[in-house]
Amino acid sequence: MKVEWEIFKQFVDERKVSIQWIDLGNQYWLKAFDNNFSLQCFLDKTESVDLTSFETNYKSYGNQSPKNQVLTEPANLSITMYRATNVVEVAAGEESIIDFCLVPSGEEFLQILYGGALYTKEYDFGDYVKFQVIDLDGILAPEGTVLKEYINKAYLNNNGVFEDYDEAGAELPVGLYLRCIYKSMKETGTTKVKINYLLGLKN
Repeated sequence: MKVEWEIFKQFVDERKVSIQWIDLGNQYWLKAFDNNFSLQCFLDKTESVDLTSFETNYKSYGNQSPKNQVLTEPANLSITMYRATNVVEVAAGEESIIDFCLVPSGEEFLQILYGGALYTKEYDFGDYVKFQVIDLDGILAPEGTVLKEYINKAYLNNNGVFEDYDEAGAELPVGLYLRCIYKSMKETGTTKVKINYLLGLKN
């Protein structure tokens, strides 16, 4: 639901949640979650009073994980589906980018990302991953703009797997890509990587 700043701010203060925000250049896109309920707000950078309120009191505390608990998978499997990337081979010592459009045009109903799992074969114990939302086609920002970095640096577990799920989920605009940056720490050979993303229906 889209609301004005005062209502959005009241929701954030009362629920004590972190604002998820993206800088679109001439405005901020704000989102706040409390379990399965969420609000969004757009702040024009010419609106000095609301802008000052956000940048002074909320911005630096934003973009923290909205998850309330660690889950193996969300409970509502009846309204979710997996989307998988192709298998990508990462050369030893190299960094590979895996871009995947989760919500292509025409599938606006399927916009909630609950997380996913990254699987590897012949990985090194020191391998790590980063995850970003990137606007490759210039939908919300100039082409190639990284809109948000969800995971800055995370190491695989002892089975060569990285999993991250969020019961609340995050709404993804149509046409944006989720980017995985995989860093191989091996000295020789290659590592095979595949990601399964878990999506849900937009209410």
